[in-house]
Amino acid sequence: MSRKYGAALTVACVAVAAMGLSACGDGGKKRPRATATGMPERRLGTLTAKEIADKALHELAAASSMHITMTTASAAEQEGMTVDLAVDVKGNCAGKVSSGSGAADVIKQGNDIWVRPDQSWLRTHVGADGMEKFTDLYLHGTTTSPWLKPIAASCDFHRLQDVGRGYAPFDVLTVKGEPIRIKDMEVVPITDRRARNAVYVAAEGKPYPVRIVHEGRDSYEMTFTDWDRPVPSATPPTAQTVDVNKVAEFAHWPSDGDEPDLLV
Repeated sequence: MSRKYGAALTVACVAVAAMGLSACGDGGKKRPRATATGMPERRLGTLTAKEIADKALHELAAASSMHITMTTASAAEQEGMTVDLAVDVKGNCAGKVSSGSGAADVIKQGNDIWVRPDQSWLRTHVGADGMEKFTDLYLHGTTTSPWLKPIAASCDFHRLQDVGRGYAPFDVLTVKGEPIRIKDMEVVPITDRRARNAVYVAAEGKPYPVRIVHEGRDSYEMTFTDWDRPVPSATPPTAQTVDVNKVAEFAHWPSDGDEPDLLV
C-alpha cells in the first residue's frame, strides 16, 4: 500500500498537470468562484478546448473534496491497480485500494489511520497464522508510523498539489469533441490530436472534470464525483482494531517501514 498506492494517487496529479490542469487542490483555500479566464459564463458549446480546460482547472483547484475512482495498467507490470477513494483538503480520506495481491479498506481522520487488509494480502504479508489472527481487523496507527505514513502522504491535498506543480503544464488538449453522456451526465470531451489524453468536462452546471483518460504503456482512467461533499468520518470501534506495531512485530517487518510494500 505504500509505494505503489502512493504512486497511483500521485498519477492523478501528474496526469492533470500534464494535460494543462496543473493543480490537484489548493492547499485548503477556496479560490474565488469567478471563471479562471475572467470571461463571462458561457455554455461549453461556444468555448474552445483551451477555454474548457481552463474552466475545468478552476473547478478542480477550487474543490474542497472529491471522490476519485481510478484504474491503472502498465505494460511493465502484469497487475494493475484500482483506487476508490474520497479525499479532502484536510487530508482525510476513506475508501478502498486493490491490486493483484489483495485489497484494503482505508480510513484517515486527522492523524489517525486505519487499514483493513483482505485475507489475500494478510496471507502474503503476515502468513497463514497472521491471516487467522488479524482477519477483519483494522490495522491502526498514526501518521508517524513508518508503515502508514505513505497513506497520509497520499491522502494529503497539499502533497498532491506540490506534485502537480512539479510538472510544467503544457497545452495538449486542442481538440474539442461532440457532447456525449457519462453516467447520465452530458460531458464535452477535449483531447490531444492523437486522442491519447482526454478530459471529459461536465456540460451542465459547474464545468467539473468528470473523467480523465490516458492511453499508452502506462494507462489510467480517473473518474471524479461527489465534489465538495464531506469525506465519510466514521471510524472503526476499538474492538475491531489492532495496533499496526503489533502486526509488524508478529510478522517481523523491518523497523524502517520499507516492507511490506502494502497492497502490492
